[in-house]
Amino acid sequence: MTHTPQKSGQRIQSSVRNNLTSAGIQTEERLEVFSTNHQGYILPDLVYSVCSSADIGVWSHTSKNLLNFVPSKNYLLIVPDSDVELFKTITDRTFKVVPESVFVPGLKEILRNKIPPSSIGRIGWYLQQFIKLSVLKEARDYENFVIWDADTVPLKKIEFFRSTGEVEFFTGTEAHLPYFDLTQKLMGFGKRAKFSFIAQCFPYKGIWANNFFNFIEGKFSESYEKTLLNLIDFKEGSGFSEYETLGSFAYHNYRKQIIVSGKKWERNGTALIGGPHNIYREPYKQLIKDYEHLTFERWQEPFSTLKAQDDSARKSFLSIESYTLPKLETYLDDIFLSDKVRTVVQIGANDGVQNDPLRKYLKDQSALKVQLIEPIPYYVEKLQQLYFGRSDITVRGVAAGSAESMRELFFIRPEVADEMNGDGPKNDWAHGQGSFDKATVIHWIKQNSFQGKKYVANIDHYVRSITSINVNVVRTDSLLEKNRCGLLLVIDVQGFESEVLDGIDWLNPPEWIVIEDDLGKSFDHIAYFAKHGFRWVAGEHDKVFSRLFGSAHCDLTARIANTDQFNVEWIAKKIKTRAFLKKVAKKLIPTFAQLLVKRILGGS
Repeated sequence: MTHTPQKSGQRIQSSVRNNLTSAGIQTEERLEVFSTNHQGYILPDLVYSVCSSADIGVWSHTSKNLLNFVPSKNYLLIVPDSDVELFKTITDRTFKVVPESVFVPGLKEILRNKIPPSSIGRIGWYLQQFIKLSVLKEARDYENFVIWDADTVPLKKIEFFRSTGEVEFFTGTEAHLPYFDLTQKLMGFGKRAKFSFIAQCFPYKGIWANNFFNFIEGKFSESYEKTLLNLIDFKEGSGFSEYETLGSFAYHNYRKQIIVSGKKWERNGTALIGGPHNIYREPYKQLIKDYEHLTFERWQEPFSTLKAQDDSARKSFLSIESYTLPKLETYLDDIFLSDKVRTVVQIGANDGVQNDPLRKYLKDQSALKVQLIEPIPYYVEKLQQLYFGRSDITVRGVAAGSAESMRELFFIRPEVADEMNGDGPKNDWAHGQGSFDKATVIHWIKQNSFQGKKYVANIDHYVRSITSINVNVVRTDSLLEKNRCGLLLVIDVQGFESEVLDGIDWLNPPEWIVIEDDLGKSFDHIAYFAKHGFRWVAGEHDKVFSRLFGSAHCDLTARIANTDQFNVEWIAKKIKTRAFLKKVAKKLIPTFAQLLVKRILGGS
């Protein structure tokens, strides 16, 4: 087959323009800009990714940067059938969002039967590889493709296909032998290249794909899917790599067309900067300035690279970070005064006045729905008096935690706390000292030795004045509304933060969480929240964390989570549709997949 990139590109460009414009996507300007700014390279016909809701936080960044930095004539995203609408709400319409059943109908159940129970969590990992291969097979008549991992964010302009016919590959250092045991059985040879093709993005030519599938299906006289399912050793946690398999075939047959890029990329993005939301913020920006793309894998511990450094390095890092963020009061003013906050839950409300960041917003009756959680009866009574007659505010005399229990809570007797301002400041600080850990209360009594000589002389008395009660602990999640759009959660629990946070359903979290940090746990908190898809957005002593998504898809996820009549009908409709599709899948879906890909790419 003669390599004629310009002619093929012109044919596809014309039909793509018609098809995408009819779908409401303006491509004229995009294609014109790309054609003039990318001399020496030709555009791929398709950049495509496979994603699920587990990686939607990274995808919201990946998708935007793909359009900015990885020019292509077309973009395709394949997601689980149940996630299609969700992804459409947060993905630029330039992407065609397609359900995975179009490409791999019934494969999930086959994999479930193939994979041993000890590795059952790898179903999704294998499934996405088969989806990538299926798209490549259906569209292999076109010229150039880029498979892009959904958890990988491009940081600079990246091009793969030289106009002279060579293909530039990013490379890695991975050398997992089971991958090449498979290529030996499949193609008759093991590892060929000195490098790994696993680099989170993968360019490929249509002619290579065509020859790959023809070779496999000709050799084994059955579909490539059945061949792979028979040859993969599923007892291995990772028994197959689509990148190493396709890359080895290309390296064996088209070595002279393969160029090793040599440009830097980084797989440990989560460990390095916590999450993709930090890409354009200092001091993270300086850490990644030399990389072309960055991968954010869920299994990594956020900021673990920084965690390995000494305390001085972490403190320096946090001081730079906090300097770039707004103050707590500024941020709260913004979300309250712009009516973004709908509901409030404050855990550890104390008396509602002393050092309370919410007092100014709760003084007057409002449309907010507020719950104040405080386990110590003396302060419960104070709150009830403060907000007497307020229908918008509910006071509950319980504590919050990871599970229901009875716990001993330590605090300073109120009449003694009145005496503990010493020489000042006169802020009644001792009334805020309640903890399930007696040592924490003692710690703060001693930390306030700066209050003067009289205070220091009475420290033993203050310690003896610590008392305790048994309080009812309820799971944090039971205190939160089902619809958590606009929900602000404020936590001040003197060292019990991890218990309160562990009681949250992180599949349906609040929109903002404010957490007091006066025990030097800043770094642990930042890493914990990053792991759950939250970023530090404001405050230093009291830190505000916000989930990575705004309300753009918040209402949709809440609608799915709630069991109102609309959703019952919506879910029933999807189930009915899915059942119908299963009946016709064997005959129609392979044909439909071919037609869909041709329509996406502009074929006839």
